[in-house]
Amino acid sequence: MAEDVERKEETAGNGTPFGVYLIASLQLLLGLYAFGMGTIGMGLNIMGLIVGVEDTLLLNVVSVLALALGVAMVILAWGFFSLKSWAYSVTLVIQILSILREIVVFAGGEGRFALVSIGVSLIILYYLRRNEVKQAFGK
Repeated sequence: MAEDVERKEETAGNGTPFGVYLIASLQLLLGLYAFGMGTIGMGLNIMGLIVGVEDTLLLNVVSVLALALGVAMVILAWGFFSLKSWAYSVTLVIQILSILREIVVFAGGEGRFALVSIGVSLIILYYLRRNEVKQAFGK
């Protein structure tokens, strides 16, 4: 006589699954961090130009990419907080691409943390595919 008991996920008061807020909060923090690192890199690049360092192209490119990534991550976090369906879809794609990238890194012998990154991405993918989470995003 085993009864099927449906497990209800803890929500954040308004019916939004708690994990959605957790993912959005981490995304926001990582976005702000990336933006900050990009800003610092741009500052170092400008200081290098002032003192006469000519080889700042790589720092400049990495800094611009960090700034752009930071802005994109903050926008994605807002989409998660707002339960926008595009944020759900974009996150699925990003996690799949992240797994593929980490597999390549790991296969190349350079990925000490690749397995951890793959694990985190798989957990996020599993969580996002749960019915209550999909329903929260209107999927």
